[in-house]
Amino acid sequence: MYSKYIVFIDNKLPLPERISIISRAWGKDIPISFSQDNEVLNDASYLDLKVNKWEANSKWSEIQDQEPWIRVEIYRDEQVEEFVLKNQLRLTFDYDNYFLLVLGLDDGWQEIDQILLGCIVKATMKSYQTYGYDDTKGYIICDDYLNSLPSKDTVRQYIFLACNPRGVVA
Repeated sequence: MYSKYIVFIDNKLPLPERISIISRAWGKDIPISFSQDNEVLNDASYLDLKVNKWEANSKWSEIQDQEPWIRVEIYRDEQVEEFVLKNQLRLTFDYDNYFLLVLGLDDGWQEIDQILLGCIVKATMKSYQTYGYDDTKGYIICDDYLNSLPSKDTVRQYIFLACNPRGVVA
């Protein structure tokens, strides 16, 4: 599991709208909070998302003190190259024609939050170059992991039934 991802997206393609990403990842009725610096995600530089698990089931307030935010930073043009160089990424494709999403979790996350983040990444990745951050290996291709994530319906059960990914009800 990863708590940070990067996704390279062809800069000729528009980003899907926030509601579309959320719906594909978690469904339309999952209670969330969000903040972004521009109403149109394509023109934004960040999007912060949080699943308000305690609103779906009050038992979450007994399980988790704080709901961690998912931070999505959007890098364009020279910012992409700066990120690649700063993180010493060795890429096998020409990233000049891409913009970059950097997705990560705030402190205080639990396993369910890693899955929620992974679902957001999976909802945005399609056929894009996607990497997860491993503490020992750095950024590595993580398509197999993302494809092994639980289904949207299973994730929704975790949230609404207040249980963890091992199925233990709180």
